[in-house]
Amino acid sequence: LTFCLKFNNFSDLSSFILKTGKVNFSYLLLVGAAKLQTSVKIQKLIENQESELLSCKVADLRSSPPPYTSPLQLLTKSSFWDSLLTVYFQKLHETFPIVSITHFNFETAPYSLLSAMYYYGYRFQSNQPEELTLYMENFAKMNLKSLIRECSLSTIQALLIYYSVYYFEGNVPMHIACRAHATRIAYALGLHLDNRMFNDFEKYTRRLVLCRVRFMNVSVASYQNLYPSFLTEFGIFDTNPFEPKWQTLNNSTYINYEDKNENYLYSTCTAHFINYLDEFQYNIYKHSMDNVKDSRFKSEWNRSRKAMVNLCDKYVKLFQSLYLDYPLYIQRIAKFEVQIKIRHHNFMMGLYNILKTRLGELSSSDIADALFHCNSVLKPVLLGKQFNFISQYLIFNVGYQYLNLYKLCSASDKQTIKAQLHNIIQIISTNYLPSTSLSFLILKNGYKSIINDNINNI
Repeated sequence: LTFCLKFNNFSDLSSFILKTGKVNFSYLLLVGAAKLQTSVKIQKLIENQESELLSCKVADLRSSPPPYTSPLQLLTKSSFWDSLLTVYFQKLHETFPIVSITHFNFETAPYSLLSAMYYYGYRFQSNQPEELTLYMENFAKMNLKSLIRECSLSTIQALLIYYSVYYFEGNVPMHIACRAHATRIAYALGLHLDNRMFNDFEKYTRRLVLCRVRFMNVSVASYQNLYPSFLTEFGIFDTNPFEPKWQTLNNSTYINYEDKNENYLYSTCTAHFINYLDEFQYNIYKHSMDNVKDSRFKSEWNRSRKAMVNLCDKYVKLFQSLYLDYPLYIQRIAKFEVQIKIRHHNFMMGLYNILKTRLGELSSSDIADALFHCNSVLKPVLLGKQFNFISQYLIFNVGYQYLNLYKLCSASDKQTIKAQLHNIIQIISTNYLPSTSLSFLILKNGYKSIINDNINNI
């Protein structure tokens, strides 16, 4: 990205990023743009484009009603802290489990781990008064300072929770720091080594935490175009699936539903999702094409594509079979299927971008497939109407891919792309996050360039 600092006008910068294939879009959107925005030169380029941002409405993701009493009084109420744990287990744990909920004991859990859970619960609840937010942020900072000096499994678990908060919010320095310390401690504890000496519960927990740490690193390596080289060792892939029994809800678990079917689906869907992520990261690692020679590239690319398609189909079928058995719980099941499809199609967008960059062109069928994956990411994200940083990352990524494919498309596809880009810009404008200003301006500049090209060709 240092090459981006050489440009003196925004149009040339946007053109370089969108058209040359030298900038990984995912890396730019998740990490690179935030780093570039710390540069004085980039800040001045953004200031020169300020008129493009005047109509934007800054998103208010955490509005809260005026309190009748001091918000800090909530800190004295056990119900407040209980509610934060409930938010954690209902929102993060299902798709990002780092403990066995069946064996989680509030009374014996390490304080640092509980603190991380509390912080997540607070950051993802709707009522966040400024005074209380300041307290919780200081609370998290003190806990993190302590965590990086410790070396235990619960330390990694806590760091993974903080990582998820900062990653979700787009706080690049903090999520990178949490990832680095979690990886360092995981190595120190030997999570990647043979664990036959442990009992079944310890084996499960260590493997679960390793899965999460490894997923961070393999995913980061894939979107940064790096060969994964830190805590990504797989050896012989463990084909034994994560079992639902470790996530089973009952009368003694922190959350428990009166409906037995809902309890069953909680554990089953969570286990399926963990297994999908485990296989997903393995396929990314196994089919890395960073060092593939040109003569073998297309065959290796096809092998990677087929592996990912088969994996997605496998788990979509698992969730669809649950629809048939539990037709009254489609909404609960569907959120897992949607997450799998979004991850799959987002990865596939990048895969086709790699193909275009490497070969310099795409066949008509490849273009159709690439557009299909773009549309398949955009539709569920827009339907979700949760325009936080990660949702906007996905939207921007689709927009960049549209621009990257535009000149290769047919006239009808070009019209569709222009309409989709117009819609994307309108949505981002009404849910604007200042931290994404560079990404947004690049998108708008790219959209204007294709509109101007059309005008000039008339």
